[in-house]
Parts: sequence; structure tokens; C-alpha cells
Amino acid sequence: MFNRCLACETNACSPHIIVLFLNMNLQEDLLMDVKQNLQLLGLDDDQALIFLTLYNNGSLSVVQLSRKTGFGRNKVYRLLKELMELNLINQMVRPSGSKYEVLDFKSLEEIVNKRKEEYLNAKKGLDGLLAELPYLKDAKYMSSKVINYRGIEGLKQVNWNLVHAKGLYRVYEVSRLSDYLDKKFAEKLRSEWLRRKIYSRDLTNDKEISDWSQVVEFTTKYSEYRYISPDILKINTEVYIYNDVVTILQYDNLKFDPNSIFCVEIYNQALADFQKQIYDIIWAQAKPMKLVSQFGARKVL
Repeated sequence: MFNRCLACETNACSPHIIVLFLNMNLQEDLLMDVKQNLQLLGLDDDQALIFLTLYNNGSLSVVQLSRKTGFGRNKVYRLLKELMELNLINQMVRPSGSKYEVLDFKSLEEIVNKRKEEYLNAKKGLDGLLAELPYLKDAKYMSSKVINYRGIEGLKQVNWNLVHAKGLYRVYEVSRLSDYLDKKFAEKLRSEWLRRKIYSRDLTNDKEISDWSQVVEFTTKYSEYRYISPDILKINTEVYIYNDVVTILQYDNLKFDPNSIFCVEIYNQALADFQKQIYDIIWAQAKPMKLVSQFGARKVL
């Protein structure tokens, strides 16, 4: 004796009918899943229905699609045009009239790749926008401003702000960037300086410098070091000078307490210009350092 059939609400259905009914339900569930996945790829309900109708029936004309979907012909034409622009379907022109068919599923991968590219471009645009918006303010508001930063994130931010340097930034260097920030961030920053063709000049009290970067085009073409004796100038505070900015960094205690890091950005054109003059006088007296490795190692000539 069979259980009450959900298909016809009787107790008399054969196993064959029950299996057929269950298969129909499975097909409907599968169809719904496929539609949802197509929507995740960016297709709306109507586009997905046209696509699936063509997939299940092979090549069809506009009239046939209109009958099977219930859409008016003008709407079908519009949806077909949209799907062709996505490279999902193909139009076959015949003497008897045009028919349409689904293309290879690799076209769906192209949609995903296009979305990835759009995402990466959008992310790049957002990063640039967030970093550059502060510099679009009227100069009268930027003529004099002081910003304080603390901790590792503050140290990262003042270093990242160097990407806005116009051609060159000057550094009184206490230590290499990688000594205090994670290597991935440091290398990303150097790659960005390279992409923007920003040169760096570093004054240091170290007579020798070990390898410090894999971004070899930056280390060999865009970075220059000179040695200044601590008897002439002892560098115990790191300073960056660029554009209208003088940045002062104090992070000697990083090994013990990252929260003790303190950085100050001073926005003042007159101050920055004065500091550049002092730096350039010291630079002229400092000893050049020879590059002995493409990864940045140097020593005094």
C-alpha cells in the first residue's frame, strides 16, 4: 500500500508516477539553483530565463523564445542584445531568419575575469582616492597644519604618505623601513614609489648597509645614500622632507613597546623649503655610498 501521493493527493499512485513527480521537483530545484548562480554572475531574472531557455532547447528564433518565455518580442530582442554583449549567446543568420544559441561556457569565465578586473580597478581607485583627497584641499587650509600619529599603523601611514612626494623625498635615516614594518608592506611601498618614479635621498650614520629590498629597480635607479659622520651630525631622529611636509619619527623603543611610536607631520611650505636647504647643504658634504648589491647593500667609497 502506497503512502498518500503529494502529486495527485490520492493513495493510488504508482511508483512510476511518484518517481516522475520527485524528478520534476528535483529539476525545478536545480533550475532555481542555476538561475541564482547566473544572477551571482550579474544576470537579472529575465536574462537568466532567456539564457536557460536557449540552453535547454538549443537554437531558437525570437518568435519561439517569445512563446516559451511569455515575453514580448521587443523585450526578447533587447535581452538577446544584452546577452550577446556579454558574449553568452550567438546569433546565427539564416535565409529563414535569425536564430540564437548559447556559446561555450568559457564565456561565463570571461564574465568572472571581467568582474575581477573591475574589482581590482575599483579597489585601486579607492586606495588612491583615500590617499590623495587630503591634498585637494585649498592651499590656504593646508598652509600650516600638524598631524600626530601613534603606533605601528601611524608609522605605516606617514611612510605611505611619501607616495605623494613630487619627484623626490629626503630622509635623515635612523634605520631601514623593513626593520620596523613588515616586509610585505615595505616592499609594496617601494614598488609604489617606483611606479610613481619617486626618488629618495638618504643621509645615514652607517658606513655600510646590508641588502634591504627585492625591488631592484628602485634600489638601483631611484635610491641614493650618503654617509655623514656622527661627529658632524648625529642622526637619532628620523626625518622625512618632501613637498610642503616635514615628518618627524621617533620609534627607538619599538622592540619593547610598539605603542611608544610617535610621528608628527608638519604641513608648512616655508618650513619645508628651509629644511630642504639645510638638508642639501649637508648632502653636499656627505660621502657617497657605492651600491655593492642590486638588493640595496652599500658602503662608503
